[in-house]
Amino acid sequence: MASDFRDTKKQAQDAVDDILINLKSAGRSIDNMINEYKETLPNKISVDLLENDEAYYLKADIPGTSKESVNIEIKEKSVIITCEYGSFKEELEEKLNAEIDTDEEKEENKQVEETLGETYTPESNELKYLVKGRTTGPAKRIIRLPAKIIPEESTAKYDMGTVTLTIPKGTTKII
Repeated sequence: MASDFRDTKKQAQDAVDDILINLKSAGRSIDNMINEYKETLPNKISVDLLENDEAYYLKADIPGTSKESVNIEIKEKSVIITCEYGSFKEELEEKLNAEIDTDEEKEENKQVEETLGETYTPESNELKYLVKGRTTGPAKRIIRLPAKIIPEESTAKYDMGTVTLTIPKGTTKII
């Protein structure tokens, strides 16, 4: 009887150990998924910030955005960069739908509508992601500066998805 109890106790302990191992493994998997997701978050704007005695120099990579979708706000001690990353799926759907709307297809659709007596929309070949790793949607990055600046004298340059800012430091006058 004592032997049966030890065997049952051993089996129970093994089952609990297996559950704990599986929970730890699942936890690591979830952590990995969360970290991968964080890497593709829309607010991920890569920035380098350098300084010398006269100014701050900031370079932000915003690949896949147009100059018009980037907004830069320079305040007394911070820089705020916002933009909109476009969706490849939406871009491709617009292009494919534009190609479908030929005059011949419009005439065929009109004939089908007359036959059915209702509006006819051909079924689309819906695009589905197999891998989605690019950032889409709005993005925002706030960069705090250690000293006051002169916002009105700042300059910005946009070139192929990279924004470069030169931001003069504020000077304190000694009287």
